[in-house]
Amino acid sequence: MIMRRVDAGEDVFADLRHYEIAMRAPHLHPLPPPPPPQPSESVKMYQGLTPIDQGAVQILLMLHKN
Repeated sequence: MIMRRVDAGEDVFADLRHYEIAMRAPHLHPLPPPPPPQPSESVKMYQGLTPIDQGAVQILLMLHKN
């Protein structure tokens, strides 16, 4: 696959060079920030609960720890 790209005249190392330059001088070529982490399914389910149910979950978690 890589050889096909090289044969087509594509610079397959361009991304690597850009990354290396950015690591050496981050103030000149800042990398884009990573995407924010996505909440897990359990967090999504917890957020969908009513405030009373969320409180009940917190109590159960505290009891489970002890």
